Amino acid sequence: MKNLRSISGLFSFLIAFLVFASCANGQFFDGSTANPGDWNDPNNWDTDALPIDDGATLTDVGAEFGGLLDATANISGALTNDSIWELRVGRGNGATGVLNQSAGTLTLNNWSFVGVDANDVGNPSMGTYNLTGTGVLNGGAAFFLGLGGGAGANNGNMTIADSASANFGALVVGSNDGNSGTVDQTGGTVVYNSWMTIGESSGSTGVYNMSGGSLTQNADFLTIGQQDGGDGTLNVSGDASVALNDRGLSMGRLPGGVARVELTGSAASFSTTDLFVGVNDGFGGDPPFVIGDPTGDATLSFVADGAGVTPILASGNVYLNDGSVLGSGNLELDLSALGPGPIEDILLIEVGGTLEGTFTGLPEGSDVGSGRTITYAFGDGNDIGLLAAGGTCDFDIGDVNMDGFVDLLDVAPFVAAITGGKYVCEADVNQDGVNDLLDVAPFVDLLSGS
Repeated sequence: MKNLRSISGLFSFLIAFLVFASCANGQFFDGSTANPGDWNDPNNWDTDALPIDDGATLTDVGAEFGGLLDATANISGALTNDSIWELRVGRGNGATGVLNQSAGTLTLNNWSFVGVDANDVGNPSMGTYNLTGTGVLNGGAAFFLGLGGGAGANNGNMTIADSASANFGALVVGSNDGNSGTVDQTGGTVVYNSWMTIGESSGSTGVYNMSGGSLTQNADFLTIGQQDGGDGTLNVSGDASVALNDRGLSMGRLPGGVARVELTGSAASFSTTDLFVGVNDGFGGDPPFVIGDPTGDATLSFVADGAGVTPILASGNVYLNDGSVLGSGNLELDLSALGPGPIEDILLIEVGGTLEGTFTGLPEGSDVGSGRTITYAFGDGNDIGLLAAGGTCDFDIGDVNMDGFVDLLDVAPFVAAITGGKYVCEADVNQDGVNDLLDVAPFVDLLSGS
């Protein structure tokens, strides 16, 4: 079977066809009762009946084609009919749809879309799904945030908080033709059982922000910045938990894709099977993809807090693009929050299988600042980490001009080092990993011989 994600042009065409062809099969929210926001009131629907799963009808909240163009529906308890065929929230030119679910269960049984079907530049659709409280969403075969139409006119947003839970077949955040999708997860659980993409193709933008809750993969890849101008970002912070249990994480899978994963602080957790950073994952395609094919640009970013960073625990293989093929696999570090103190080694990626490649521009032993160098032989000899450079300066501590002597000729380069620029080990007299004013007194002691 061909992988749907690898046939983006045909895939996008079929999606657009299905969306447009189904316009006449809608049931529209019109909010015409004394309880205008209540999903569970049949009089709030243009058919005066609650949505059901009949295998054909689309349920619309905020649509150009019927009901209210700007609509908000609320689910705050158990539904009389908790299973429907397909859902559209914010469909068509100028449509704005909001669905707030704070309790109860809603089950979708086919493909559903939030922010879809607008075609006019400057007249976008906007769809928002807020899943909070104890709400449960069973998202059907596929759930899209921002898709279809063209002209970059579809925007889909989702909030997941509290104890809410969402279960999807496939989840796409920002699909084709310049459309955008955003997820903000502060709590709750998200599980997908087919595939997931953030920033799929054709100039789309996808952003998934996690500061709490969990994201679990039960099948296929999480692809970020997949191809053809797709731009995807996953931000993980707080006590959020990511567990990619099947094929793992693929970043910048094909040329034109731009992927970014940023891990902030040390309290989150992030595990995966395989990890591809600017390296084609070798799955699917027609003809079949090959590991090492040209790819997009991928960046892993680690931002420390006072206790360190959140490492990636990869039980499988890790592939990094060193820049020798089209694309890149980049590493960004912000260790400024560690502050003064002893320089410690830092684990970035634990590798359970094989490790191939290096980050672009960072071969073994490269200086990454903050008194550390990168190694691809960390831990058991197969992990990626940062080694403290303290005590391993090329010249004696205080010999900032590196002429073999600690004397007055070192004063000017010492001042330059502590007032900005690249870390200089020899100027880090107290060996705390930072060139700053705390190095002045011990530097003066060295000059005076005390």
